[in-house]
Amino acid sequence: MDKGSFPNLQQQGFQRNLGCLTASFNAQETILHNIENGSNVYVCFLDITQAFDSVWRHGLLVKLYKIGIEGKLWSLILDCHTDTTSAIIVNHTQSRWFPVGQGVRQGGVLSTFLYLVFIDDLINDLQVSNPNFGILNTVSNCPTLADDVMCMAMSPFLLQSMLDIAYHYSIRWRFKFNADKSCIICIRAMGNNLNLNFTWKLGSEIISVNESYNHLGVIINNKCNLSERIMLACEKGRKAYFGISSMLLTFANPLSVVHLYGTVVRSSVLYGCELWNNLSCKEYLSTLH
Repeated sequence: MDKGSFPNLQQQGFQRNLGCLTASFNAQETILHNIENGSNVYVCFLDITQAFDSVWRHGLLVKLYKIGIEGKLWSLILDCHTDTTSAIIVNHTQSRWFPVGQGVRQGGVLSTFLYLVFIDDLINDLQVSNPNFGILNTVSNCPTLADDVMCMAMSPFLLQSMLDIAYHYSIRWRFKFNADKSCIICIRAMGNNLNLNFTWKLGSEIISVNESYNHLGVIINNKCNLSERIMLACEKGRKAYFGISSMLLTFANPLSVVHLYGTVVRSSVLYGCELWNNLSCKEYLSTLH
């Protein structure tokens, strides 16, 4: 197995020292870099329907073989995904066992790795389709976290081309994108005009254009400002505080109060603060504090 080419460097999911924040960081910095250089940015956030549950097992086994997993290990993975059954337990009552013919086990030890294998060629195809978008000489046109795929381009036509690639990939490998939960954001560089009359489609379904999107817990909007992101963080903090306020009063030990506040309230407010730049909404944070 060639560890140098798998997974694609734009894949941030299920790897050491990578995760939601690094994926959002890649997306944010790529957008800002292109905006500062005078290019509009058109972004699509793609939603895959029941990602882990819809993996085509035969296709997955082909992909495993292509990256060098063969012999006994390949046969073991095949056996683990052959003639599988599941049951559902509700209120201590178990249903009958039923056969499961597709998908990888959510929570399974190998499932995260197997999904990275299944989705990796999509990232490769998207990257090759638009190699001039990124930061300097680094291509960064589809930052991805497991099944959360972003497509970014400098023109609506290039973005539609990437969506066509994603759609045809989903047809070929037997999974579906949810166009209703997918979203387009158009970000204008200073002095430029946006093409807002363009209609983006995923197959035959139209993707809506919104002003903002919650990407992995971090708000990305078409103004590239932080006000909405910080207001949402403060709102989370207020809800967390009022949720535990009665509990705080019962603690006689101040150290316990400080620990609970820091663990529940402060952590909810400061999630994603590593991505805050040019902070101009300090009054929201001061009011909350």
